[in-house]
Amino acid sequence: MSLLKVSEAAKILRCSETKIRELYRQNKIKAVWLGKGKVFIPEQEIIAFIERGGAR
Repeated sequence: MSLLKVSEAAKILRCSETKIRELYRQNKIKAVWLGKGKVFIPEQEIIAFIERGGAR
């Protein structure tokens, strides 16, 4: 399992980092917290999100 930084996930989805944070707060994608305040997005979550049709 590969973990992406919020900025990397935003680049893949062509959206802002704020949008990525909004998506995991809305439980549309899963996030992993490592340490204090460090958030990562599993690469598989991005793939699944795209396959579900994105943020429709």
